[in-house]
Amino acid sequence: NIPENIENSHKSKISIYNILGKRVYQDDLLATKSEKIHRIMISDLPTGIYLFEYCVNNERYTSKFIKH
Repeated sequence: NIPENIENSHKSKISIYNILGKRVYQDDLLATKSEKIHRIMISDLPTGIYLFEYCVNNERYTSKFIKH
């Protein structure tokens, strides 16, 4: 789940990369004030280390996660 603090509608992009740098998931979003959480189903991803990237308002946020 990705919580968002939204004051106005905006476009954002979510990407997930595997440890080799290959993009395994991407979603372009148009978030609104009423839309606060976006769910990403990772059950189809194989076990491994991933990099999560969230881009919004010309800013990029990244985080690493491990799927067991």
